[in-house]
Amino acid sequence: MGTIELEYSPTVPDLLSRAVRLFGDREYVVTDKERATFAEVDVAARHLALKLVAAGVGKGTRIGACFSYGREWIVAWLAVNRIGAIYLPFSTAYKPAELRQAVRHGDVHILLVPSTLLGKDRLDFHEEAFPRLRSQSTRQLSLTVAPYLRAVWVTGGASMPAWATPVAMSAGATDELASASAELLAQIESEVRPSDAAISIYTSGTTAEPKGVIHTHGALVRKAHSLVSVMEWGEEERVFCGMPFFWVGGLVMAVVPALDHGVTLLCLDRPEAERSLDLMEKEQATQLTGWPGVTGPIMRHPSISQRSIPALARGVFAPAGSARTTNRQGGLGMTETLGPHTSTHLLETLSQGEHASCVGVPIESIEHKIVDPETGIEQPEGSSGTLLVRSYCLTIGLHKREREEVFTLDGWYDTGDRCYFKDGLLFFEGRLNEMIKTSGNNVAPPEVESVLVSAPDVAEAYVLGVPDSARGEAVAAAVVPAAGATLEPDRLRERVRKELSNYKVPRTILVLSKDDVPTLATGKVDRLAVKALLVAHAVER
Repeated sequence: MGTIELEYSPTVPDLLSRAVRLFGDREYVVTDKERATFAEVDVAARHLALKLVAAGVGKGTRIGACFSYGREWIVAWLAVNRIGAIYLPFSTAYKPAELRQAVRHGDVHILLVPSTLLGKDRLDFHEEAFPRLRSQSTRQLSLTVAPYLRAVWVTGGASMPAWATPVAMSAGATDELASASAELLAQIESEVRPSDAAISIYTSGTTAEPKGVIHTHGALVRKAHSLVSVMEWGEEERVFCGMPFFWVGGLVMAVVPALDHGVTLLCLDRPEAERSLDLMEKEQATQLTGWPGVTGPIMRHPSISQRSIPALARGVFAPAGSARTTNRQGGLGMTETLGPHTSTHLLETLSQGEHASCVGVPIESIEHKIVDPETGIEQPEGSSGTLLVRSYCLTIGLHKREREEVFTLDGWYDTGDRCYFKDGLLFFEGRLNEMIKTSGNNVAPPEVESVLVSAPDVAEAYVLGVPDSARGEAVAAAVVPAAGATLEPDRLRERVRKELSNYKVPRTILVLSKDDVPTLATGKVDRLAVKALLVAHAVER
């Protein structure tokens, strides 16, 4: 299967130039605090790009950022990608230890951050993430915990500590940073190619180490363009986005296709139901899209019947990988394929019939095959196995992983999903590994287990996903106390909450004695039996 052909070069700088030419005066991003047109975002991104170039940033330089939904996230991404650097958007749910780990693993050179986030001061947060920041007397950083990090650029805030480099991300605003020439920037942009790496999205891997999924300009732009028709976007659409921009759903089903199609994005730093409805009503949203954890409370809000919002009559568009279907869309997708790799309009109808986990049909330009997970032999129709995918929009690799660790010799990627084909439809049966998918978020059990067993009173910990009607799966843990210790689940949850994002915190914690942990004949822990105990415990609660 080939790539998707476009009328313009599939790079972010060319996509931006086209958007300004076609939709310049149209609004690109609107929140309840600010709004910006495509042209205004372009000018602000140019302003930042000139400063990055003057600071020595070039093609392949890895620039991290931690902004919420809104203009700053988009300006930072465009500034970084238009000069050929690689953008690493980090989750705003990160705790200090998680950010430190991601910045180190990502070999981040400059970190772009706001001085406040979600109403809270972030300077103290970053000093907790990188403890030696407090002792830095210069903005040129040297930190052993993040050896490639040379600077933290901070937006907003009147008073900055010695380690922070103030940066203005609005055109016309001033700071102390030097700027490169416009002529140099134009020449740099002309050298950005579709094959260049554009973005590295961080998500949980199957181990405690984070996974940096790398995509090129060509894959990012083409895949986003292909999804416009799937999302049924018309002219001058106004889409409320209930998906974080820093994960694949918000990126390729909102930020990038909006640039391709001239769509206005409506978003909030924290998409609370009433605030969301207020913004949707004020701005007359024509589509509501997002994870069920965001869209569910919106659609159930008591004031919804009194609201005049076009999007509400149209129905919710849920991104691929949602915990449950909606009246418009659901499905199967992953960061490694830049979102959906199946067409899922048939999901609800088919789920009432043969198999409750039916996904739908593979989408154009993505190859799929089912193989035996042990032998790698392709399976006939109706036989289940692990799903392999191959496509133009497949990741070019995982950061710090060798190619043979990621792909087969002929370029296939193992999704870890157990599936089978029948009558041209792809049926999803579950995961072959223990990755937990909760409200669209990936949680790696070893990451949570390592935090639990770091507690002095915990001897063993086993983390698994259990069924949850609202989230798809919920994180659950079985723990064994150290000799003579007494464990309190609430205290363990608080320990995890201090180290990891809230969605990784076990909602269910079951305390077992060593003798009560189920084992196989080999003596290994029977994790399926542990999961059964956790499911029963969750029901009892």
